[in-house]
Amino acid sequence: KLLKDGKECSHKLAALSPFLSPDGFLRVGGRIAWAPISEKAKRPFLIPKESHLARLLTDYLHKFSGHGGPRLVQSLLHREYWIPSARSLIRQQIHKCVTCTRFLAPTINLIYPYIHRMADLPKARLTPGRCFTHTGIDFGGPFTIKLSARRNAKTEKGYFALFVCMTTRAVHIEVVSALSTEACLAAIDRFIARRGLPSHFYSDNGRNFRGAAREMSEVHHFLKQATPEFESFLAQSEISWIFNPP
Repeated sequence: KLLKDGKECSHKLAALSPFLSPDGFLRVGGRIAWAPISEKAKRPFLIPKESHLARLLTDYLHKFSGHGGPRLVQSLLHREYWIPSARSLIRQQIHKCVTCTRFLAPTINLIYPYIHRMADLPKARLTPGRCFTHTGIDFGGPFTIKLSARRNAKTEKGYFALFVCMTTRAVHIEVVSALSTEACLAAIDRFIARRGLPSHFYSDNGRNFRGAAREMSEVHHFLKQATPEFESFLAQSEISWIFNPP
């Protein structure tokens, strides 16, 4: 109606360069007049996503293609028609298909019996708590760092320790000088001083992490034996280190 009255249409619709064909239908414009495809594909009919016709076309092409998936249905649809945000509409209509719901799951289990659902998320990812109570740790780099702010200051290789809260996905970054147990422990000390004591660390099976975990357990064991007063405190504050499977 806006095009017939010579008025401007909405921004999303204007991006498609719509025009009225001689037979009175709204079609998509563009700059592909010389493309080696059919005229219907060059200038497809423009159909609103919310219209009943869009849902009927989607259902028809889904059944016509043998209950094909979203990509196949969208490919067939774009040969003659253009529906803005068609992929979400196609997924919505396929999700409502009773035939697909009834027969697809048993078919997949017969053809691909080794396919299983992903496991549940770890408890640390779902349990509410203080930020960085459950912390993942990893190293990144190397990169070059300057030893001072002077223009011609010396540079050396450096890394960064990445601490990620397993619950909130908050990130804390510490610069470390080497991939060693000592550097890892120093980065952990700075992290704890800033963010508080976590209850669990999660990391890969790297030598530096295993060494840091070993040293921390040795220190805890020594303190428990040397000072009984620390036992109640360490029972609450001792960090459990969990290594991810390789």
